[in-house]
Formats: sequence, structure tokens, C-alpha cells
Amino acid sequence: PQRTERILAGLLEMCAERTQSGKTIVVRLQHADAGAILSVEDHGTPNEGDVSSVVRRFAELQGGTVTAEATDSGAAFRVWRLSANGEGPAGFGAP
Repeated sequence: PQRTERILAGLLEMCAERTQSGKTIVVRLQHADAGAILSVEDHGTPNEGDVSSVVRRFAELQGGTVTAEATDSGAAFRVWRLSANGEGPAGFGAP
């Protein structure tokens, strides 16, 4: 759980630095095939280079990946975790 908290905090910090005052940052946690997808969305341009190495490493330690995707309103930075057998998203938070 601490790694997941650090991932969320890192993504929120990054989006806060990229977002103008008064604009909204959206956080979503979605169930997906026996797992979860954590999304943090802002109004900027998607750029995976903006994601800190710490966030990326904590995602990888949990068997996950970080992606940056374009949305209608800007960018979504998504983290999802593979199951132990590598066949899809699994529960979020286990080391």
C-alpha cells in the first residue's frame, strides 16, 4: 500500500506542476479484469517523460506500467498492475 500511495502522490505532484491555477486534476480508480487502473488526468499534453523515475520504479516493483495517453481534455497518466501470471491487471497495492 505504501508504494501505491507514493505512486499516487508522485502523479498528483507532477500534474499539479503541469496544471494552471484553477484547473481541475481528476483521479480515477477503476476495476479492470480482477484488478485496478489508477488514472490521474490533467489538461496538459501527454508526455511519459514527465513521470518521475520513482513513480515508474514503484509501478514496476508491483509488476505494473505507467502510460501517458491523450484525452479529450488533455492527458491521462495511467498505472496498471499485471497479475502474478502476467495475464492482465491484478489487485493494486500488493508489493
